[in-house]
Amino acid sequence: MRLAVWRTPSSVAPTLGRCRRRPVGRSVSPAFAQRRRLSLLARGTQASDANVHAPTSPHSTPDPLIRLSSTPLECLRYAERVLFAEVPEPRLSAEHLLTAAVNQVMTPALADAARAATEALPRNSRPGWLMAWQSVLLLPLPVQRSALLAALQTHRIAQKDVATAVSAGGADRTIAQVIARVQAEFSQLCARRQRREPVQYLCGDWEFHRLTLKMRAPVLIPRPETEELVAHALQCLATHNRPATPLGRPLRVLDVGCGSGAIILSLLAALRGTVVQAVAIDPSAEAVQLTVENAALNDIAASERSDVAADAEVLQALRMSITEFAAHLHQQRARCGADASRAPPTFDLVISNPPYIPPRDMPALAPEILQYESAAALSGIDPDGMRVIRDILRACAGASDTASATALLAADGELWMEVDPSQPPLIQEELQSSSGGLPNLEWVETRTDWSGAPRFVRLRRRGTPAHRPRSDA
Repeated sequence: MRLAVWRTPSSVAPTLGRCRRRPVGRSVSPAFAQRRRLSLLARGTQASDANVHAPTSPHSTPDPLIRLSSTPLECLRYAERVLFAEVPEPRLSAEHLLTAAVNQVMTPALADAARAATEALPRNSRPGWLMAWQSVLLLPLPVQRSALLAALQTHRIAQKDVATAVSAGGADRTIAQVIARVQAEFSQLCARRQRREPVQYLCGDWEFHRLTLKMRAPVLIPRPETEELVAHALQCLATHNRPATPLGRPLRVLDVGCGSGAIILSLLAALRGTVVQAVAIDPSAEAVQLTVENAALNDIAASERSDVAADAEVLQALRMSITEFAAHLHQQRARCGADASRAPPTFDLVISNPPYIPPRDMPALAPEILQYESAAALSGIDPDGMRVIRDILRACAGASDTASATALLAADGELWMEVDPSQPPLIQEELQSSSGGLPNLEWVETRTDWSGAPRFVRLRRRGTPAHRPRSDA
């Protein structure tokens, strides 16, 4: 979760949120440029550093000049250049929304009807604009943005062909009705985007780490930087740095602040060949419900049962904060007494993208973020944005001032967090402070995100020598 801060332009070129400006003349790889564009789209920020646009009026509506004889490409370009003139990433917005409009209107039955109606028309009587729409409407469902763009490039047509009208015949009337429905849906989505509603919510789903996840306001939208957090954790699990787990015991993972389930589901999908028991917690009921839905969407077993047991399902999604979860596990352990087989487990990996934005930065966030995403999933509450981060540190270490003196993190288990670039030194101070109550946690490293900002921190809970992993494990 790396968010843009809107700044007032000064006499010098304005900076773009917290992104570092790349040196003049430095080459940019296509992959880097694409990740930057997607990150800016997710954060509601313009790709250009030239200026920052003010939000459009909440009452603005799309111009009605999108007409039946407009080709898909004309609809795209009109939205990009006219409707989205003051919207971040206008081209990407238009492309995603046209794809969403097709997917939201087209059903398998409607696609079959359009295909039959198209085949009923003599080839020499099909106007060029209709053939252009045909190339889109007959794409396999659900339509992918890349496939739609490829179809549009294949069927570029001359302007003179666009003026051809639809006759009153039954077949072409059917096709015209389908096209009109797609155009109407696209116009409605464009109107909502003009009001700065995030593209992810408008589309209803989004790609994250090779998974398709449902997106729904106000649950936090996962950013490309969070994909990097997942990649770092998976890299450590795949190497000798993997947290030690006794033979015959599954790997146990806890996701704190699961949101849409992006992090935990990506881990579980990548570890399908490994026996994993996972718990995802979030204080938001909407987030927990969305995590369960996304688990089902990606064929991952999940439940919302509240008892955390050693033989739990692959994923348990619970509506709890980290402090409530630590207290809950402490109560379960107390009930189990000496029966260790029934006691809830500690975790080999705790991973989190917690709320970490300092409150002073909240009013300056982009309208897409402030108006639509959950403030509780963004604000770190304390002046330094560290409230939830401190709670996670104390729960993982088993600090004596928490509800449970038993650590959530297993011996030699690891904690990975995505944080604000200002916070890694503050976390190190917490570990070194004599009053912090975190003697069992040790700092491992900080890693930077794709823009070079210190974004990810890795900590480990000290274990006894008998439990430490071998260097070649």
